[in-house]
Amino acid sequence: MNETLGPGATLERWLEAIAAPTAAPGGGAAAGLGLALAAALVEMVAGLTLRRQAGPSELETRHAIHRAAELRGEAVTLARADASAFAAFERALALPNGTPDERTIRDQAKRAAYREGARVQHEVLQRCVETARLASGLSHWGLASARGDAATALHLARAGARSAEASVRGNLAGEGDDASRGTIAAAGALLAEVEAL
Repeated sequence: MNETLGPGATLERWLEAIAAPTAAPGGGAAAGLGLALAAALVEMVAGLTLRRQAGPSELETRHAIHRAAELRGEAVTLARADASAFAAFERALALPNGTPDERTIRDQAKRAAYREGARVQHEVLQRCVETARLASGLSHWGLASARGDAATALHLARAGARSAEASVRGNLAGEGDDASRGTIAAAGALLAEVEAL
């Protein structure tokens, strides 16, 4: 992972790192950043709604502001975690594989990186669902002049959810255990929930 993507990294720095001809950060980190943008829009629309006293209740609007701020921070942390998981996969690929023992160690390291990537993307997916719910609500009851921004947040959350579900499915495709199959099924159900909003 690019070491300049620590806390406080600018959006421009993230975009440069994603555009670089390296494998990480990649699509999973981009999904996390898309989620962060969606959460930021939810926070903005809820804040405007509260300021204009346009929502159904002050409590519900304040909850949306507070939770969206948390989701925004969590999303950037998950983008960093995804880049780290993929960097671990790259390190696994660089391990020697000349002997049966070396191949076993290399395969175990690759599988561990895939599982970590799937875990991170499942968390991204869960937060996409939560952000999409908030955005969907605001697109109906938020300040009328900001409902288009809420709709944009919903579309960004859906895109992140689609990406995260595909990553979970892809990362665990080679695993035949019940836990992996359960995680893939759960990811599919979460995506269906977002698509229905």
